[in-house]
Amino acid sequence: MSTIVLIHGAGESGAAWRRVRDALVTPSVAIDLLGRGSNPSDLSQITLERVGARAAEDIESTTTGPVILMAHSISGALTPGLVSQLGGRVQGVVHLAAVCAPPGVLPLSTVSQDFVDQLLPTASALRSELRGHSFSTTDDVLPDGLLPLSESGTLARLDSIVLGCVVSTFDWRRSELPRTYVRTTRDRIYSQDGQRRLADAFDAQEVIELVSGHNPQHTMPEELASLLDDLAGKQR
Repeated sequence: MSTIVLIHGAGESGAAWRRVRDALVTPSVAIDLLGRGSNPSDLSQITLERVGARAAEDIESTTTGPVILMAHSISGALTPGLVSQLGGRVQGVVHLAAVCAPPGVLPLSTVSQDFVDQLLPTASALRSELRGHSFSTTDDVLPDGLLPLSESGTLARLDSIVLGCVVSTFDWRRSELPRTYVRTTRDRIYSQDGQRRLADAFDAQEVIELVSGHNPQHTMPEELASLLDDLAGKQR
């Protein structure tokens, strides 16, 4: 049986999936991206490559056998690299309102160029502001030399820049992996037209509509878990 790897979106951590994992029948893991939770790091130094490499290491260390990658929102930018690094272990990829782009395009601009235009001019100042900080909740213990950042909105902006504003080099049309895009139909962050462009860039073989806002892992975890169990069953 495959293990579902849950990859959180901007400004969150693996803890975002707790209620979904409680409801899942399929085995699952939820990783923390670099700069938070179990992976504290200086946020001013994180890059797409570093985040992806650590994510691949964590998947390798917490799973055995086949996996299904389930990326939410900005973490869709990580799935091409993870597919390359994990190779034949990946049995399928699910994008939940997740970014994607054809080669030569910024993943975030596929859903909204306005997002990119607002974020990129702030990138340098934001990195300077976050020098020496790692995102932390009250339960986290940071290594010496790192200061806590508790504002998830600031972390979300950085995640969106680091992951969503790097030119894509991957063409999903060349992949034979099963790919499903889950479109959140009441989403107030990613428009329906934007999500259709994301599904097209992902070259999704299946598009499923979920009547939810952008974060169903919080608002309807049982329904999301049922959907993921169904998808995992199809890919066995």
